[in-house]
Amino acid sequence: MKNFKRKKWAGLILAVLLSNSCAHQHQKQGAALSQSFNQSQSLNQSRSLNQSRSLNQSQSLNQSQSLNQSRREAVMSRALQWIVAHPASFEDGGFLEMGEEANLFYVLYTRAKSTEEKKFYRDRLNRIVQELRAQKDFRIQFAGEITAYLAITKAAEKLGFETDDFHQFISQNILNSEMTYPPNITYVMLNSALLQDLGYEPKSRMESSIDQGVIASMTKNSFMIPIGKSYASDTDVSNFFYDITHEIFAISSFGDSDKDPERMLMPKEIEFVRHIIPEGINLYLPKKQLDILCELVVCAKIMKYKDVPGLDETLNFICDSQAKDGDFGVIPRMKDLGRGNFYRHGVLVAVWALAS
Repeated sequence: MKNFKRKKWAGLILAVLLSNSCAHQHQKQGAALSQSFNQSQSLNQSRSLNQSRSLNQSQSLNQSQSLNQSRREAVMSRALQWIVAHPASFEDGGFLEMGEEANLFYVLYTRAKSTEEKKFYRDRLNRIVQELRAQKDFRIQFAGEITAYLAITKAAEKLGFETDDFHQFISQNILNSEMTYPPNITYVMLNSALLQDLGYEPKSRMESSIDQGVIASMTKNSFMIPIGKSYASDTDVSNFFYDITHEIFAISSFGDSDKDPERMLMPKEIEFVRHIIPEGINLYLPKKQLDILCELVVCAKIMKYKDVPGLDETLNFICDSQAKDGDFGVIPRMKDLGRGNFYRHGVLVAVWALAS
């Protein structure tokens, strides 16, 4: 009997202990589940917060890009109004800039989205074509004027204007002229590229001219860039960069969308160009030399370089440089060259840089 009672009590105690143990285990499991749930909620909240921050950052970036684009378009609009009010013409000695204008309006026409925009750019080009056609006794005086004449002819032909008389002039006065192939290899490249675009066979083909250019020379000399060298004046360095930008204009036919400039260059030359564009921006942005900065921006976009250090800062500098009436101030280089208008070149290259 005593043994039975002991067993009974032992069974009851064991049952209680098991019950307590199970309850304790359930409590532990409940606590663990609760903790896991809380951690899951915390993780989800953290993810949600990160996604929200990422979305806000993305929206902020998009808003910033949209504001920058809107600002650049407003600057371009004022600059185009300035060009309309101050057109390049023979009267102020602006034939070279008539060539620049013609190329710019052709480039803008190819990128215009509306019929109204296309008509505006075509009308501006028509003014240049008619003024050139009216010069019955026109004579080429130096290589740069040949480049301008060829650029006007190419733009006019591309946009469907009658150009038979221009081609007759080219055949008689340009194709075999010594001025078309001067000692300055950059002009040889520009003129040869334009002649080839117009269907001619120049005496010096682009492929052979490139090998004599600054880009090829710098590549062969292991990037011996004359920056900060005791023998190089500011003018030497500026001329070096102007030659670089104009060689890129030549091999791309002035940024013609149908051309891939890298096809014209060797791998080492491509490497050099990728290196020299940010080098130039880094050099001239602190000096605020607007025209060459604009040309470097155009070259970066022609080469399809999107990650160039200082590119956005340069675009903002160009916008900041615009005066109330739409120009970008006197361009000292144009003054030194004796151009008829010291402002126009800066306006033209600024529009090209902002539009590219």
